This record gives sequence, structure tokens and C-alpha cells, in this order.
Amino acid sequence: MILYSIIEPLLPLAARYQDETGSAIDTHNWMEGVAVLHVPTITGLPTSLNVKIQGSADGINFGDFKPSLAFTEVTATPVTECIAIENCGFWLRAVATVVGGTIRKSYTFSVSFVGKVAE
Repeated sequence: MILYSIIEPLLPLAARYQDETGSAIDTHNWMEGVAVLHVPTITGLPTSLNVKIQGSADGINFGDFKPSLAFTEVTATPVTECIAIENCGFWLRAVATVVGGTIRKSYTFSVSFVGKVAE
């Protein structure tokens, strides 16, 4: 039997005008999963939003995957994009870079992980 389990968002839905690194989640109990970026709105005209997923063996020292697990650069909304993550068994976190953001220019977005476990 295969079960899907929605995990707490890596970055919860919120308006952001500056860079942010999300909380780490442990994916050791999942076979594979999908990272989901959801961007419903932009306020003002920030230049772009870049979001990537990083991994770690110990939950402390994170680095980029090779090849990169980066979402397509966001310059307009609405956007929902998924990235498949195979062979889980490590820690994951989302790193967001808001280029050109100010208190009046922001992206509202979330990043979540949906994991697949075998029972």
C-alpha cells in the first residue's frame, strides 16, 4: 500500500519582500516526493522570485543539489510549479531570494513538500 502525506510547508504562505530560508524537514521516512511552489500574488513590481530546494545529510549543513532543484524564476502570477524529488532520505529546506523587493513590493508564496511512503 502506498500512502501520501502532506508535510508542513517548507515556507508557509506569506507575503515576503526579502530573502528567506525555510525550516528543515526530515525526509528519511519517504521514498520520494514533490516540492510545490505556489505564488498567488505579487504586490508592486519586484524584479523576480527565485526559490530552490537544498539538502543535508545531518540537518545542519545544507547545500544545493547537483543538478539543481530550482523552480523556474517567477516574474508574474499566478504560479504553481512542482519539482519531483527521488530517493529521499535526507533533510530538505527551501531558500527564497526576492530580487527588488521592498515593504511595498512583495511576493505572496508558499513552498510545501508532499512525500510518498510505503507501508
